[in-house]
Amino acid sequence: MTLGCWLRLAGADLARKERRRRLIERLNEKEKLIGSHGPTQGDQMSEEELAAEIEKQRTLNAARRGFRF
Repeated sequence: MTLGCWLRLAGADLARKERRRRLIERLNEKEKLIGSHGPTQGDQMSEEELAAEIEKQRTLNAARRGFRF
């Protein structure tokens, strides 16, 4: 693998992680805005629920860009 190819892959991986981090931040902000009207503190999203929400958002974003699965 060439250095350029490796750098592109590393950059794509960093971009993916950054998008995931920003999505988690947005979800946390929404949870703060919901406050006591939403689920109680003990009812936080499980890791599986968070992964499902992230995948749902990725799908919605891809659809907005016109990407077909």
